[in-house]
Amino acid sequence: MTSTPATGPGTPTTDHGGLNPATRTLLSLGAAVLVLAGMYWASDVLAPVFLAAVIVIICHPVRHPLEARGWPRWAATTAVIVVAYLILAALLAMLVFAGFQFAGLVREYLGQLQQSVAEIAAQLSALGLDAQIADAATSFVEPSRMLAVAGSVSSIVLAVATALFFVLAYAIFMAADAARYATASRVFGATHSAQIARATRFSSGVRRYFVVNASFGAVVAIVDGFALALLGVPAPVVWAILAFVTNFIPNIGFVLGLIPPVIMAFVVGGWPLALAVGAVYCVVNVVLQVLVQPKFVSDAVSLSLTLSFVSVVFWTFVIGPLGAILAIPLTLLVRALVLEGDPRTVWLRWLSGDDVTPEDELPAAATTGAVTTEQATTGQATPTVVATAPDHAPSHPAVDRVRTALDAEGADGEIRWLDDHATTAARAAEALGVPVGAIANSLVFTLDDAPVLVLTSGAHRVDTDYLGSRLGGRLARASKETVRDATGQVIGGVAPVGHPAPVRTLVDVDLRGHDVVWAAAGHAKTVFPTSYDELVRITGGTPTPVVPPAE
Repeated sequence: MTSTPATGPGTPTTDHGGLNPATRTLLSLGAAVLVLAGMYWASDVLAPVFLAAVIVIICHPVRHPLEARGWPRWAATTAVIVVAYLILAALLAMLVFAGFQFAGLVREYLGQLQQSVAEIAAQLSALGLDAQIADAATSFVEPSRMLAVAGSVSSIVLAVATALFFVLAYAIFMAADAARYATASRVFGATHSAQIARATRFSSGVRRYFVVNASFGAVVAIVDGFALALLGVPAPVVWAILAFVTNFIPNIGFVLGLIPPVIMAFVVGGWPLALAVGAVYCVVNVVLQVLVQPKFVSDAVSLSLTLSFVSVVFWTFVIGPLGAILAIPLTLLVRALVLEGDPRTVWLRWLSGDDVTPEDELPAAATTGAVTTEQATTGQATPTVVATAPDHAPSHPAVDRVRTALDAEGADGEIRWLDDHATTAARAAEALGVPVGAIANSLVFTLDDAPVLVLTSGAHRVDTDYLGSRLGGRLARASKETVRDATGQVIGGVAPVGHPAPVRTLVDVDLRGHDVVWAAAGHAKTVFPTSYDELVRITGGTPTPVVPPAE
């Protein structure tokens, strides 16, 4: 038995390691500096490794449908490697083409560029500006310097191509290891579920980030390329590729992709063409990259705009040019390793842009000492339900409110804790060993700006057009803020009951086909069993079809 010494205002606060918070923070910062210095020193090795890891993470889901169809692991791994190689080949082809085209443009238009800069210098001198400014602008486009720039671009392209060969090798080994790592949840079960969940969230965030950026980048590149071709700017494909690549650089990518085509337009067409190109980029790129895309990126990775911008500068300094493209994944990795999983750093996660509150942190006792019947008899950890006894159930504010509401309504089922987060119906069904149709998804929509809770079978998606027409209004998915305000809970753990105020509720009639229905209980790791009739009763919901009847 241990005792805790009394503390008072004069007693310094220490953690279990005997260090006060200030000392612990200084030691952590010192260790971080050493690690980052090592990364800077080994950047030529680490940058290709990080790129290969990101590409394998992006391609890894390719194996899931193949293995579901009976493909052996080695064949699914080969498919992942092939897709990764195709992505790398496309990147290499674009870089080589754009790089050598750019070098050729510098040589071809060097005379015109010098003439244009000389005219600008003369105009600056006529305006009475310092002659040194004009001389500096003129010296920048001296033939020897510009030819050196063209040669350096070619050298950089060749260096990148060489680095990609190393990435190809890394991708083979990483794809093979990823197949093994995918079994971690089965091997360790509840023992390391928190770490596995953090790795899963990181991988999902990386994939969502690059899917969003690639989608917007492709649209921006196509529109910019066609616009430049119509305006008569030389090499529109080169500038389209530049727009696509720089779209992966947060915040400043737009500026980096704008300057070269504007300069080229000025060289061949003067100020009118340069202004026209600038106007096109401002309309297309600002609307998509500055106004629309950040919202999608924020939803995908939950990083603040300030941190996104700083991360570009920081990681470019640490690991070189690739750091600009890998800035967001590397920042997500640091957050997953350092901040996630530690309740003391919830406020730092919130500052970083993560939509998290102290209530969202699952207490450490959630799975402590709770074992399933199968675990008790076999001694093996399996990803099944952890049924905690009422006297030992962990305390969580949102879950406690749901428990109180269920008791008040006389519901029979007890809240159960899962080994891992079940933020989707498929995950919950897999953890519970039940059909996905028996999972009652709690989805919050807005009907003409009023929240509506739809309890739908996990076997299908809500047809918003169909349901909206039945309800006589426009049905749209609610934002995270609306979900939290209406239910007091977060997406992935919304329960049918336990809300701050009554919410209009619709219950999917397809849930009638299951004797036992499982619903979330206020947290992504909690569920409770019920029935269709009981669900209608305790929610006061209206039985409603959420998809059109099958013909």
